[in-house]
Amino acid sequence: MVNLKRANERKRGLEVIIDKIKIAGPMTQTELKEESNLLGSTASYLVNDLRNIGLLVDSGELIHRNGPGKPAAVLKLNSELASFIGIYLEDYSLHMYVTGLDGEVLETTTVPIDHFKEIEKVMLRSIQQTVSEYPNIRGVGIAVKGIVYNDGTIKFGYRSSIREENWKLHGLQKAVESAFPEIHVVIENDANCTAVLYQYKQRRKDMNLILYLLNIAPFGIGCSILQEGNLYRGSSGSAGQYFEKSSYFSRNEDLKNRDQEEIEHCIHEIMSHVRMSGFLLDPEEIILSGSIFDDIDDERLEKLDRLIEDYKLPFKVSMTRGNKEFNPACGAALISTDHYISRMIDKVGVR
Repeated sequence: MVNLKRANERKRGLEVIIDKIKIAGPMTQTELKEESNLLGSTASYLVNDLRNIGLLVDSGELIHRNGPGKPAAVLKLNSELASFIGIYLEDYSLHMYVTGLDGEVLETTTVPIDHFKEIEKVMLRSIQQTVSEYPNIRGVGIAVKGIVYNDGTIKFGYRSSIREENWKLHGLQKAVESAFPEIHVVIENDANCTAVLYQYKQRRKDMNLILYLLNIAPFGIGCSILQEGNLYRGSSGSAGQYFEKSSYFSRNEDLKNRDQEEIEHCIHEIMSHVRMSGFLLDPEEIILSGSIFDDIDDERLEKLDRLIEDYKLPFKVSMTRGNKEFNPACGAALISTDHYISRMIDKVGVR
């Protein structure tokens, strides 16, 4: 009979080893033991298990420590084992990222979409082309503008559009899974994808973070919460999601031709929510991101920083340049990577 407690402890130990290498890069077994606070024997068999399922390999590099003893082999994630696709639909563009097992970005592509009814066809064609170039694709992550419940159901907040278009993506996951049955597909909210990407770039696995995503077209505001490094989803999976339906936003959903006051007005509109969230959850950081910030220069960014400082909040609120630095497609690829690693680790038995 399987000892569930030992199985869970073992799985957690394997995950800790992987997380340490993802954050710090290639490491020796001794460094992994020290960084993970594991016994030498425990670290040894965990590393051997990860070697046996192909997640860890020798980098070929040796480190010579001071004193006696053999040089230590440096371990790294096996980039030849698997790579991943991340996809994000922003207006009439399909952002695609290909990442390695270690999260390194291998390629980025922006694919134009002529008409909203062509979304599924363009996406399937783009995935097929990428798979032909990267035969070791093992997962596809898709970031969507909407709530994604725990059962995979997608629900969108109300968004009228100047183009009078309805971006229906509810059957998208099944379409991709049917076309690529050997590839695992995961769909996640775009704000959650951005939060995971921000955490990865900060090289922190245990962040407490609230991230607001302000997008241009179709206009929308999403929110993500990380608690001790994990996405907080609530009982249904929709925790943290936030949609503003005030008359101001309903009149200004297409912000492509925004004037100099538009972003400031958006910040003013959401600050009461930011203040409440900050006091309730006490995060390390609150981040404002999204495509609304893509084209602003450093001078404008400093002006917005001063605007936020005027609220005299007792916690840090900062901004990122949205899709240019924190594209949800890259975060979706990272989430797909985590799903793959978790499935691989599940194959390891209990000693």
